[in-house]
Amino acid sequence: MTQSAATDFVIYGASISPFVQRVLMQLRAKNIAPPLREPPGGLHSDAYRALSPIDKVPVMAVAGRHVPESAVIADWIEDTHPVPALRPSDPLERAEMAVIARIADIYVMNRMLPLFANLDPRTRDAAVVSRTLADVEQGLDWLAHYISPHAFAAGEALSLADCSCTPILWFARQFMPVFGAPEPIAARPKLAAWWERISAHPAGAATVADLAAALAAVRQSAA
Repeated sequence: MTQSAATDFVIYGASISPFVQRVLMQLRAKNIAPPLREPPGGLHSDAYRALSPIDKVPVMAVAGRHVPESAVIADWIEDTHPVPALRPSDPLERAEMAVIARIADIYVMNRMLPLFANLDPRTRDAAVVSRTLADVEQGLDWLAHYISPHAFAAGEALSLADCSCTPILWFARQFMPVFGAPEPIAARPKLAAWWERISAHPAGAATVADLAAALAAVRQSAA
């Protein structure tokens, strides 16, 4: 994928974050080289909290201002870099796209978060893990209901729904089996078919590769 180097903004974050990757995948789809930088002073530092007291990633720096929240950043990018468009022009189709992205965010990724505090088998809370896996499975069922049977998550064109779902489902595939859950996509034919297609798309493939490299680096540093 040929990418342009010039941007008028910077994204603070880390490649391992699914919310950062949502924005990076959007930029890759627009042939914009992702302007990713480490948070000033590091995440949770006073310097970073001075820019964004929410203290999460990503944060976008543009024109001397700092904007948090990946969905908000994604909308700004669409408004200011509209080609190619990753939001449908039809209002109803745009709403359907937003539903898919929101389900992935709230009912899959956010529900998955307690798993990361239980990665160590020695301190794992089995009850929390069991409840969390059940909640995530429910979210995946909801996502499978709404995701499009066509080429991409919200229809025939790549959209912000794909940018949200790709890193989140990558995380689900990587981490749910660690806790004894079955592979989360294979049992859901619409999700499995979509995953095969998005993994072959240049922006999707680059996102998956970037996440895999980031996870390998995290594991190596922890070894």
